[in-house]
Amino acid sequence: MGKDCTDDMITSSANQQMKHLSQLMKRAKERKKEQVFVVEGIKMFQEAPADTVVSVYVSESFLEKPEHEKCLQGIPV
Repeated sequence: MGKDCTDDMITSSANQQMKHLSQLMKRAKERKKEQVFVVEGIKMFQEAPADTVVSVYVSESFLEKPEHEKCLQGIPV
């Protein structure tokens, strides 16, 4: 990955991106309105069509495993 993932590190649950994600996870109406879906977990992520991925949020510990970083290649994190 050409970009350092820590450049966009979210350190607070008060972050607007996290608030938006939380709303999407809680409200089907909001997901439908924005025509998006939320997946959790590596298996579901790998099954999602790459051309439909809008955003990816991962923990620091997730990126510590080389096989996890490999699955993100080509996806903006």
